[in-house]
Amino acid sequence: MKRIVLFLIATVFLTAPVLHAQQFVWEQMITQNSFYNFFTGIHLHEPNTIYVVGEYGREFDFDGEVYPKMTHATNSEGMILRMDSLGNVQWLRRIGGVSVFRSNGVTTDEQGNVYYLVFNQNSNFLVLDGDTIAPLNGQGLLKFTPEGVYEGIVPTGTLFNNTIDNTTEKFYIQDNRIYFSSGRFVRCYDMDENELLWTHTISGGGSQQPRFEAFHFDGETLLLG
Repeated sequence: MKRIVLFLIATVFLTAPVLHAQQFVWEQMITQNSFYNFFTGIHLHEPNTIYVVGEYGREFDFDGEVYPKMTHATNSEGMILRMDSLGNVQWLRRIGGVSVFRSNGVTTDEQGNVYYLVFNQNSNFLVLDGDTIAPLNGQGLLKFTPEGVYEGIVPTGTLFNNTIDNTTEKFYIQDNRIYFSSGRFVRCYDMDENELLWTHTISGGGSQQPRFEAFHFDGETLLLG
């Protein structure tokens, strides 16, 4: 049976000024019972808290527990889970719609709240662990507490307009502002004022359109590539 591996590697530095060894610490796997079973994003909130998002098309086995496909969805569904630095799963939530569902990213804010970026196509509602929770057709930013309690869909105005809807995105949240990159755009959205503060676009001609593939925010500086 094929498996996709999520793993963490700890690097061990000795007193000498050269790197002597790399120590493999742990791994977690999701069974590959379907083409749609894979992880799509990871976020380190603090040294002891890791959030992971992914997708699955059938029943999957993770950390020794079997999670069935939700009956509402006919295509891929998503998952978001929290682990500690030792790889212990603290909670896992499944979410989907009735057609195409994408797990596009995960991040946290300063208070530890969790934000899960999803894309729900050809559907007018979301299903969380088998229960219908909210209407959504298109991009949506779902908020959870650090304990995994669902708190709702965050208003995002025009933040996701004209973005690439079915690919993994990168975004950060700080001081109630969302910094978001997708393809040709990088944008900043004020969650308090519910308005798009600024946007930058990369453009060019030819068959191969230029786009952003890498995005990092260190709290003060945005790095794009």
